[in-house]
Amino acid sequence: MTTTLDPSFLRAVCLLVSFKPKAMIRAQAALLLIGLQHPEFTAADLPAEVVVNKHISGAATGALIAQGLLQVCGRVKSPHPSAKGRKLDLLQLRSRELARAWLRANHIQPPPAAEQPCLPDFPENC
Repeated sequence: MTTTLDPSFLRAVCLLVSFKPKAMIRAQAALLLIGLQHPEFTAADLPAEVVVNKHISGAATGALIAQGLLQVCGRVKSPHPSAKGRKLDLLQLRSRELARAWLRANHIQPPPAAEQPCLPDFPENC
């Protein structure tokens, strides 16, 4: 399953990256770290301390999808009651090694590979 990212959404991502670079990097890093620990996850899994406003989680997710680091593998109901049943993209890493490389390039030390669970869908990454 793929998500088509609208050009206006990508423009918003570029603006957030330009004007809130630290917040975007924190949110993207948190998503990748979550992905290294869980085979499937959503943007709703981001801790509240990381999400400075409601747009950062979506923009960070979209940026990682556009970069080819995340892929959409389904849709699930939001766990937040305030979302009123709205659906979220269910995400997974495209590559554990690419995620680790992105983290290192952004000066974030990923956990050692030995501490990460083996993902059943990606036996080549074990």
